[in-house]
Amino acid sequence: MPRIAQPRGPRDLPELRGALLDSEIWSLMGDYESYTGRADFRHPEEFYGSLAEAQLWWLGGDAQGLVQHAAPSMPPATLTEELMPDEHGFLAFEHPFEGIDAEGGPSVTVHFLQWLPTTVIDHDSVSIIAWGLTASPAAGGYIVVPLGRTDWLMGTDSDLPVPGATELSVSSMAEDRRLLAALWIMSAQAGLMESTEARPDNAARKRLVRAQRPTDPVRVVNLAPRHRGSAEGYGGGRTYTHQWIVEGFWRQQAYGPGHSLHRPTYIAPYVKGPIDAPLLVREKVKSWR
Repeated sequence: MPRIAQPRGPRDLPELRGALLDSEIWSLMGDYESYTGRADFRHPEEFYGSLAEAQLWWLGGDAQGLVQHAAPSMPPATLTEELMPDEHGFLAFEHPFEGIDAEGGPSVTVHFLQWLPTTVIDHDSVSIIAWGLTASPAAGGYIVVPLGRTDWLMGTDSDLPVPGATELSVSSMAEDRRLLAALWIMSAQAGLMESTEARPDNAARKRLVRAQRPTDPVRVVNLAPRHRGSAEGYGGGRTYTHQWIVEGFWRQQAYGPGHSLHRPTYIAPYVKGPIDAPLLVREKVKSWR
């Protein structure tokens, strides 16, 4: 099994993808159901093909903090083709996070999320695969292992439960859907986040070319530069002596036939008050910088 190095930044992600494509995990996924009784990874060839053509994403730590903070309070979002910025994607988090284990075990450490178009019960859907990076002395580095799968039917809301699923499974699926939907929505909002490109260095690119692996750039998402507003003159000429934080919140927008679809919009937290005044922080206010 090829050695997989833990990515230090977005420029390392193309080689990690290449090493994952060359790993033995795909043949092991084919036997996953026989070992566990779960059909999460019954068709590993679909996940493999999607990973080979996926748009690579890197979510910077500051943007990740805001997305994770905002996702739980997001109104339900409807899955449409317009919502998804890419048909196939592979997202790396700068900071791995603890996710809900649908089987009731300890939380799982999520490093990556992959999404791809699938068909579930004869219905167009998107499948989301959570991946974890774990140290493996036998491999001489790290291995990437699948942690679970979530399906999201087109035209349905992010919180829609799957018939027969346990309450914990529903929570786990909603967590993945909400996280991706919040990222897709917030990364497309002008002035909230900005996207740049990162390419592998020359040595890495040459290795990828020799291995006949993709050398496409990585989409790097970070918070846009923040601007502080002034509240001087608000309230009938009142002069304020401090700055304060206005907490972020979601607005739900209905659209489509009969306003049956939902598109949340995030209003980011921001600082109000005179630019040279002290900042007053209340106990329950969170500031994402």
